[in-house]
Amino acid sequence: MQFSKGTSQITLNDLGSLSPGMYVLRTEFNNKIVQNKLFKVN
Repeated sequence: MQFSKGTSQITLNDLGSLSPGMYVLRTEFNNKIVQNKLFKVN
């Protein structure tokens, strides 16, 4: 993965085996940690 200043995009593939629920995506860039909530339904 490559992250840079501005808007970054990430694609997560093959999530069919995950149970529905909330997941936290934790990324670190330039010694800063960003956490995003991901929700899987169905």
